[in-house]
Amino acid sequence: MPRDKKPSVEVILDLAVEAYGKLLAELGGKLTMKDLRAIAKGADVFDIRAANIKVESDTLVQKIAKLRELLDEKHLADTAELTLKSRIELLLHERIDGMHRNELKLFIKKERTSTPVDRQLLRECIASVAGAGDKLLFAGLAVLVPDAEDFCDKHAVNAEDLLPEGDTGKKRKRASRESETSPQLLREHAAMLFEVVKKVSVTKKKIELTKAGGKRTVSVTMSNQTTEVTRRAYRGDVNVEPLLVQDTKDKLLVAKGRMYFKEFMKRLTENICGPDGPYEQLKKGLDRVHSKLPENVAAWILATSFSTSTLWYPLAAYLAVLLVRTGLDVVCEA
Repeated sequence: MPRDKKPSVEVILDLAVEAYGKLLAELGGKLTMKDLRAIAKGADVFDIRAANIKVESDTLVQKIAKLRELLDEKHLADTAELTLKSRIELLLHERIDGMHRNELKLFIKKERTSTPVDRQLLRECIASVAGAGDKLLFAGLAVLVPDAEDFCDKHAVNAEDLLPEGDTGKKRKRASRESETSPQLLREHAAMLFEVVKKVSVTKKKIELTKAGGKRTVSVTMSNQTTEVTRRAYRGDVNVEPLLVQDTKDKLLVAKGRMYFKEFMKRLTENICGPDGPYEQLKKGLDRVHSKLPENVAAWILATSFSTSTLWYPLAAYLAVLLVRTGLDVVCEA
């Protein structure tokens, strides 16, 4: 009878890494990022106890140690041992990175609503916007979006700079700030804004304009006209008056505003129309005062899509008024 063919070194390493990964998954939340780093830095990744960490499951620890014993019986060459160690270290670091990303998401979500919405200030902002016609709103939005994007791009850094080494729950040293939000979080809170600007602000964009009863297609350079609206709102001075003096005869400006709104609407639909969102509240009859609908929509946009910092009040007000005018049923049932 022919002898069974011995598995190759590569197969042995694959099986060992797979088994280690499964045992690691079984330990689950019992290991923190600090624990995983300690194991990865240890002399023997199979000796969990040597990393001086607390693990309640002795059975799993013993299984990992047993895996080491089984590998010793294979008498792997030094090069194979090094390969195995590096692959398991990579596995550990991938798990660390995953935990870090989850912590970062929770951190951003928590910081997004760390400050209560100033309802009175938001109400006043919406009242200023609500009296404008659609064309004026679109023209103002065409100016406001690049203004907000320019401010966030200049002042934002990555939120990861705020995260400490170690576990969730440690106190974070907060940076000094002019308003209700840390500048370090602007890039994260402005993610949707950056997406929209990137989508719309192409070097040249074809826009159909109606003139003399017919349609013509023109190529237009998308300019970046900015104001002080966002910077002042960041400091708590929410004033949209500079946006309400735009030239509604400027068809390119109005068209650009429509494009911005269209892109925002695509991205806001999930939050606006989802469970517990403004549309569901409206359908259930929980939002009985229809005059408050723009305010509630704006507050929801702040809490779920940007942040409750005052710098977002003008943009949230513009988007909320336009969404309500469009009709939440039209937006959500389309």
